[in-house]
Amino acid sequence: MSHNQTELLKKSLAERILILDGAMGTMIQKYKLTEADFRGERFKESAVDLRGNNDLLTLTQPLLISAIHEKYLQAGADIIETNTFSSTTIAQADYDLQSIAYELNFAGAKLARLAADKYSTPEKPRFVAGVLGPTNRTASISPDVNDPGFRNVTFMELVDAYAEATKGLIEGGADLIISGAGLPLKLPEYTKDSSIKILPIVSSTKATKLILTYWKKHYNKIADGIIIEGPKAGGHLGFKGDKIESEIEKFDDNVIDILKTVKEFEEENNQDI
Repeated sequence: MSHNQTELLKKSLAERILILDGAMGTMIQKYKLTEADFRGERFKESAVDLRGNNDLLTLTQPLLISAIHEKYLQAGADIIETNTFSSTTIAQADYDLQSIAYELNFAGAKLARLAADKYSTPEKPRFVAGVLGPTNRTASISPDVNDPGFRNVTFMELVDAYAEATKGLIEGGADLIISGAGLPLKLPEYTKDSSIKILPIVSSTKATKLILTYWKKHYNKIADGIIIEGPKAGGHLGFKGDKIESEIEKFDDNVIDILKTVKEFEEENNQDI
């Protein structure tokens, strides 16, 4: 992220509410792709069924992913997210494609960058958010109920996976990184040699305090911003239609509490988020 782009992002946030794009997965589903569409020419000899590996479409169907980015930009989105929710070596191992994790992140950021630049104007600059999603494995519990001490991933494997993904997003041209559920906690270390902005997703005051305090204590880094999601919204998926009205008031209260926590942290550390 260039100095100029950093200043543009700060200026835009100070002047107005910026609109983030919507879901990538549901847009992809509308195209009713076949398994052959997912593998494309490059991976046609793969012995693994590649259907459902949405991130792979960045390489095998780049025009489709670019078209989705552009639909959101045409609709007025200020920030578009990279198609990299599962682009870690750990998640891609399910498809025997862990070797292309860096490429997925780099290419994902590059596609989004090209689309954002195409629609940017001096009056309405567009930005790219690199996405780091959770992996499909956890180091905190065993997947085998008969062997509680077993883990199917190590902490260092998680560290390496996120470090590689972050590197790809930065070098591909992302302006900021959105880290799902505040993970990875070592994100400030991965981004220390770049000017990219980092924004954790939080859904409670507890998570907000944990992430802000951990980053400050271990890396002397303050989050550049936070993204608040509803604690009962099913993560980034949003509220169900019939639950919106009943949950929106609770969500408003939750947002107020989280912002109060952020304000207290800012005052304690004499730094703005």
